Amino acid sequence: MNACPAVGYSYGGPAVVEFDPTLPPASEVESCFGDGCEPAPVTAGRADEWEVLQETPYIPSDSIPGGEIRSLRIVASTATGVVVDDTFEIPILMEPEGVFGQCPGPFRFDTVVVEWDAERG
Repeated sequence: MNACPAVGYSYGGPAVVEFDPTLPPASEVESCFGDGCEPAPVTAGRADEWEVLQETPYIPSDSIPGGEIRSLRIVASTATGVVVDDTFEIPILMEPEGVFGQCPGPFRFDTVVVEWDAERG
């Protein structure tokens, strides 16, 4: 019998958001962790990726950044107005552990890809 160890893992890194198609220049993105949260402005990172950090104002002030909140509210605006305002599940990548890989191991957030209608925006 191969039992899994009683180990809990956390992830304190950012959630990364990409838009498909890419947002036009001068677009604005706001985000926060959880459903019904109040989004805050996010700055574009490298290669048109937007990183949402697990810290205030993006997570509730009483939360500990550990990857427990697995959804993002994302609001994106172009020159014509709001093109996205929705909550998205954050996919995770997990490294299996154990002799046969049967145990959950460390994890991290995978990229959240947000599709939007460029013809409307």
